[in-house]
Amino acid sequence: MDQWRVIAPLLVPYFEIQESYHYSILPTATPYCRNAIFSGSFPDEIFESGGQRIGGSKEKVGLNDFEDELLKNHLEALCGESIPVHYEKVISDVKGGRVRARVRSALKKPRSVVVTVFNFVDMMTHGRSDSAILMEVARDEAALRNLTRSWFERSTAFSVMKDAAAAGHRVLLTSDHGSILCRRPTVIYAKKDATSSLRYKIGRDLRLDNPEASFLTKVDEDLRLPPAPLGTSYALALDDHYFVYQNRLREYQRRYRNSFLHGGISPEEMIVPVVELKSRSE
Repeated sequence: MDQWRVIAPLLVPYFEIQESYHYSILPTATPYCRNAIFSGSFPDEIFESGGQRIGGSKEKVGLNDFEDELLKNHLEALCGESIPVHYEKVISDVKGGRVRARVRSALKKPRSVVVTVFNFVDMMTHGRSDSAILMEVARDEAALRNLTRSWFERSTAFSVMKDAAAAGHRVLLTSDHGSILCRRPTVIYAKKDATSSLRYKIGRDLRLDNPEASFLTKVDEDLRLPPAPLGTSYALALDDHYFVYQNRLREYQRRYRNSFLHGGISPEEMIVPVVELKSRSE
């Protein structure tokens, strides 16, 4: 939400802005949250409707490979007819001109919906722990906001939105989750099959040194997740805690303290803006 607030002034010359909010689902992680946005369903509902390939609880490649299919089905259910959908996932701005051309071409089709997913900020926060330069440039929340604005001013995302404004189109802007600056490690005991995230763990027989640092449950219905093998536990870090293993305590403390993480339960991760941008030329 704070990152949205620093890029909003850049959009005022092109759009009338109507801002609202939604709560990200839990865990506040892309494999769950973004699928939920595109499908309009919780992960257990996606699983029950035949989406077993994208509804599982274990981390694996491809959990977000069917977002365009989920959105098409969702729009058809809402509108009672098939809606043309053009989907773009933009990882790099290197080929931004090609993305803009494809979007302009897709918008020529009547009643079409164009979806662009920009991963830069998420990739930056994930890679920050492994880069001394990024750690220095984005050392705290204010610095991350400034870096986000600097990226957005020169991004394909801004160019596509300006093109949309010039053509009189409306834009919806949101995110699947936020992130929180994590300062407090908390020890978790987990078996090798547990997920690797530092803010949430899914695995067998999870235990915590400090129960107050996490929401812990063995009931998948509590989080609206698909059924999991017997004995599976779910742990979501609270406040600014992050999970570390006892045998790698010092390594994780050194590497991940003061990292921007997500997947847990905090206002920073959960409260997400939903912005309707109405072109001033409409």
